[in-house]
Amino acid sequence: MIQEQSKVDTRIKLFSPTISKKPDSYIDIIGIELTDDYTRIDFVVYPDTKTYVSGWWVQINKNSFIRPTGTTQKLKLVKAVNIPYAPKKYMFSSRTSCLPYTLYFPAIPKTTTHIDIIEKEVRNGSYFNFYGVSVLKTKSPIHIPIN
Repeated sequence: MIQEQSKVDTRIKLFSPTISKKPDSYIDIIGIELTDDYTRIDFVVYPDTKTYVSGWWVQINKNSFIRPTGTTQKLKLVKAVNIPYAPKKYMFSSRTSCLPYTLYFPAIPKTTTHIDIIEKEVRNGSYFNFYGVSVLKTKSPIHIPIN
């Protein structure tokens, strides 16, 4: 027997959202999931194959946060999956390796159209900061080519 869901599924999934400004060419947002309970952001980071040298690493600051663009509201990082918290580091084994990881934050306000994803804001820092990331649901389906 199939039971009816008592709660409506309010999840919104976005793939490859538009971004006004991102940190480097070697990190991308794969997707964002918005629910009434949390905001999930999936990333992939990989070494720059042209400048890679042995010893490249990544980590995430425990004090990372998201905020609706244009506000001072900070929604602090709740959980990181598959990326170590600083000072621990993930060391890339080669120029062709990559690291997919996920960050969880509290749910954003329903009226939010864009968010900033901030690891740490400092001048000339090399942190994973994204500005103006669209969280608007696309009107047409997104087609992802499979090679």
